[in-house]
Amino acid sequence: VQMLGSPVEYDAVQLVEGDPDRWEFVTAYGRGGHTIAVLATIPGRVHAYRDAIANREEFPPLPRS
Repeated sequence: VQMLGSPVEYDAVQLVEGDPDRWEFVTAYGRGGHTIAVLATIPGRVHAYRDAIANREEFPPLPRS
């Protein structure tokens, strides 16, 4: 499990990629309509969302390639 960002005082959580039943997913945390953190069970996937977190992009972020 990897996390990027700080999910402090978040007001929303949403699955943005994958399948939780297979334990392979990416979940985003939002606050005030902005992306503040991402948690992933897929190794390395959090890095694809680095800009979304750094730039406080709209929540939920679009899936990244």
